[in-house]
Amino acid sequence: MKIERQQTFETYNHRILWVAVHRNLQLATSPNEDAKFFALTSMLLSALAFEGYLNWLGSRIAPEVWEDERQFFSRHPTHGPLGKYRVLAKLLNLPTPDPSQGAFQTAKRLFKLRDRIVHPKTEAGERPVKFKEGNFPPNYQSELGTEVSPDAATRAKDHVEKLAEELHREAKLAYSGNVHETHAFGSLLGTEITGT
Repeated sequence: MKIERQQTFETYNHRILWVAVHRNLQLATSPNEDAKFFALTSMLLSALAFEGYLNWLGSRIAPEVWEDERQFFSRHPTHGPLGKYRVLAKLLNLPTPDPSQGAFQTAKRLFKLRDRIVHPKTEAGERPVKFKEGNFPPNYQSELGTEVSPDAATRAKDHVEKLAEELHREAKLAYSGNVHETHAFGSLLGTEITGT
């Protein structure tokens, strides 16, 4: 006999992205010729997962702000994902992050990289090069190429996770009725089954 019940569910898309961060990072840190491409993907997904987490947490603890998220976060000093972080940190009585060092500096660089990836522009110019006659000159390495590496991807993942977990720890204490999950990037799905 089949029964019918109401299922309430929530899919945490930021956590799906976080799983992809880890999988790409594994590929980036194993010896292969495509390591830099996997590092690039991991770094981009770290930025997207972090912003997804900020949106999830913001909708839980400051729904009135996140109701009009695009408008609220479109101007200085709350502009963009790092503005979202600052708003949440202030709500949770965390110290104002120093943009010139540590995890917040990494996040700042990561979002600049994300912007360069999603709005790519051609790099063009001239430069003096020295090379031995009969050999090819050294290849130009793009700005994007110089910022991406397996080490940079690992640092991005670690620092984004640190920032998210700091927020999450404080949110669990201050908003325990709205934030039940153990970790910022934990399980992918939350469900509850209730009677009809």
